[in-house]
Amino acid sequence: MKSVSKISFNLCALGVIILSVMGLLGYLPGLELLASIHKDYIPMAPATAIGFLILGGILPALNTKPLSRTRTVVLSVLTFMVSLFGLMEMAGHMMGMDLVFEQALVPVSSFHDGIPVGRMSPVTGICFLLSGMALGCLILHQGPSPPGKRIEYIGGSLAVLVLTISFVFCLAYFHGSPLLYGYTSLIPMALTTALGFLLLSLGILISRRDGFPMRIFAENSTRAYLLRFMVPLSILSVMLGGLTASSFIEWLKINPAIISAALTVLMAIFTGLAAIFISRHMGRLIDRQNEIIKRSRQALSRQEEEYRILFETMAQGVVYQNADGEILTANPAAQHILGLSLDQMKGRTSKDPRWKAVDKNKKELPGDRHPAMVALKTKKIVKDFIQGVFNPKHNDYVWILVNSVPQFKEGEDEPYQVYSTFLDITESRQTEAVRDMLMAAIEQSGEMVIITSPEGIIQYVNQAFEKVSGYTRQEVIGQNPRILKSGRQDEAFYHQLRATLSKGNTFKGRMVNKRKDGSFYTEDAAISPVCNASGAIVNYVAVNRDITEQILLEAQFQQAQKMESVGRLAGGVAHDFNNMLTIIISYTQMLINQTTASDPIHNDLEQILKAAQRSTDITRQLLAFARKQTINPKYLNVNDAVESTLKMLRRLIGEDIDLSWNPESGLWPVMADPSQIDQVLANLCVNARDAIRSVGKITIETDNISFDNAYCAEHPGFVPGDFVLLAVSDDGCGMDKPTLERLFEPFFTTKGLGQGTGLGLATVYGIVKQNNGFINVYSEPEKGTTFRIYLPRYTGEAGEIRPKEAVEIRMGRGETVLIVEDEASILKLGKRILMELGYTVLAAATPGQAMETAKTHEGDIHLIITDVVMPEMNGRDLSRQIQNFYPDIKVLFMSGYTADVIAHQGVLDRGVHFLQKPFSNKDMAAKIREVLDARD
Repeated sequence: MKSVSKISFNLCALGVIILSVMGLLGYLPGLELLASIHKDYIPMAPATAIGFLILGGILPALNTKPLSRTRTVVLSVLTFMVSLFGLMEMAGHMMGMDLVFEQALVPVSSFHDGIPVGRMSPVTGICFLLSGMALGCLILHQGPSPPGKRIEYIGGSLAVLVLTISFVFCLAYFHGSPLLYGYTSLIPMALTTALGFLLLSLGILISRRDGFPMRIFAENSTRAYLLRFMVPLSILSVMLGGLTASSFIEWLKINPAIISAALTVLMAIFTGLAAIFISRHMGRLIDRQNEIIKRSRQALSRQEEEYRILFETMAQGVVYQNADGEILTANPAAQHILGLSLDQMKGRTSKDPRWKAVDKNKKELPGDRHPAMVALKTKKIVKDFIQGVFNPKHNDYVWILVNSVPQFKEGEDEPYQVYSTFLDITESRQTEAVRDMLMAAIEQSGEMVIITSPEGIIQYVNQAFEKVSGYTRQEVIGQNPRILKSGRQDEAFYHQLRATLSKGNTFKGRMVNKRKDGSFYTEDAAISPVCNASGAIVNYVAVNRDITEQILLEAQFQQAQKMESVGRLAGGVAHDFNNMLTIIISYTQMLINQTTASDPIHNDLEQILKAAQRSTDITRQLLAFARKQTINPKYLNVNDAVESTLKMLRRLIGEDIDLSWNPESGLWPVMADPSQIDQVLANLCVNARDAIRSVGKITIETDNISFDNAYCAEHPGFVPGDFVLLAVSDDGCGMDKPTLERLFEPFFTTKGLGQGTGLGLATVYGIVKQNNGFINVYSEPEKGTTFRIYLPRYTGEAGEIRPKEAVEIRMGRGETVLIVEDEASILKLGKRILMELGYTVLAAATPGQAMETAKTHEGDIHLIITDVVMPEMNGRDLSRQIQNFYPDIKVLFMSGYTADVIAHQGVLDRGVHFLQKPFSNKDMAAKIREVLDARD
């Protein structure tokens, strides 16, 4: 039916356009009949043809539903122009004026029975006005925002009026009276014009088959059936009756009264026959409809009874609500689930504050978000919505799974009610919540969880398993756990495992397995059988913990303890050894000073001194290893520090490796201990040497670098400011990303067993941090490595650093010196050296003796030389006690190592003077003069 309506609509639109084109072509020479169809009929006016062309073109554009906003505006403007044109034509005729300027555009060139040809009839103007209004109502109704029913009724009524007027004018021509409706100057409507309005009005009506008045004819009702039968019959009667009357009068010259009487009789007969036919046909139709209604009522009654039984007994809750959301009815299951009676629910809406509802995330659920309200608003079915509703009988929330379906009356777009069905899923949700909690715990657990079938086929693994083994779930599910077999356990181990499990016991043990990448890992495993109610094994569950890192940490801890013990031993040995070396070096120098080069023992004494000095270097290495060395930061040019170590570095790396030195001129100074710079360079060059397999190159370079805040924001780890860059690069094997991530970890090394302790780069990192700098490393496998060390620029005065004194022994000036040393031989040696240097010497073997000497001595004491670590009291506390008696006394500390008494984190406290054991006579003489001559 829809396709027939669409074809009819398109034919009407095409007919209007064809008539308008014929009307325009009819004014061309030789084509006059196109505009009038018959030589005795008046032609269609040009203005009328243009109006039909516009309205006929609008009709096909109405096929799109709904119309876009732009198309609605354009079509409305065109329709309004045609309506306005018709209104102006009608008004102009009434006022005797040419308001549409037809005379100026198309002058009258001929008359037909006194009627000007080419002028629009005022009746045509009225029809254009009415047609434009009807078409405008149709455009509005099919626009993006359809108006109410009133516009539909107005548009349909106007279209029917135009249809009636055009049909009447067509009848005039059909009866042979084309000028029947024209008189004097009134222009009648042309036949082509009447046909155009007839097709246009039909097109407007057909386009809205479900609108007024077409739905009256299209519906399946007795009224529609009668209309569909009677309207064509009435039209046919009028046409045939008028044609018959005019034909008899014109052809037979019979008295019109006789013709009228004959027509009356014929119409009565025709009407009677029609009434009989209609009554018989309608009677059958009504009887058939009554039978259908009777059967439908019986079927409906049965269905209602079935529905009522189903409604009352079904386990699902069912609730009906009207268009406003008010509850109409609810079945017993709904009342039980919600904990309310039907009387308590009736009239409630979803927005009623007495409802307490939450969504599946346990957040408050507003009434307008309830499934029923959403279904009413969206006009769509809402499926599987989970919500919690407070049940007052249980004083708790019940969880329901809801489906809401909006219902519509035939022909209406808005739902008149909605029904919701829901299941109580509280128990299953609680079970699901427990299951989710357990699964989340298993998934997030640090232990590997593996579940297998009784045959040993893997059915489940958690995230920890994927992370440790390197296998994904997809790769291992369906496999046997033997894919992890490393070969580190013998067959007896697996035999014991299987025997334990077959007895229904839990196996616990440690095993080594193999990752996907071929590397090994150690795990503590606990494998248990899972039995069903009858005691049969249905699964095996393994809960394993990767302890590879733990074993490594234990080994590192043991190594650290060993190193700490060795460090303490080294520190103690170095302290005692330094005391002995101090005696050896000092007495040897005294003997050398008492001999000449020609003496036979002079050369022997020099060899003893050299051996003692080499031993001094060994003790310093021991102190560095034990981290007991004391650093003394100085104003330093890094270029000078590097150049002083180049010779040593070249010996260290060997002849096959080229060492390139690229210093930056004008390098900024830094504040650092030169010995630490040496230590950093030595560690980095040794690592670079080990990374080069045979022949290669190591490059050392320096530069001045400044970083601003913007750069540091984009490069984590960098610090704003001015820095001196010390870079060491090599073209060795390089490092991968995992190695770079652990590069500075203590005890981490990529070298083989016994080839490295893993402390070198950790020491470099500590030195750089100790000097307030930072370090950056760039490396790729087979592309070499670059270490970039950034030390902060020193902006203090260079004059604060005093140069070393000359090698000459500087004598005393009679100052009184108190020397405190718990080692008797050192005390005796120190006293002798001081006396030979010209000082007045007070000696004490213990802090107590020193305090007593200070109290009883008459006169000034200018300097106290004290060991740092002694029984009773350390050197710093002793010096402070003595300063109570001699506020201006100077202090010189001496020791094999300082611990934390006069230094913090290895850096000497400000203003502290320190003499490192072992020392020579010259070192002691120079240091004493430096302290005594220093300004406070």
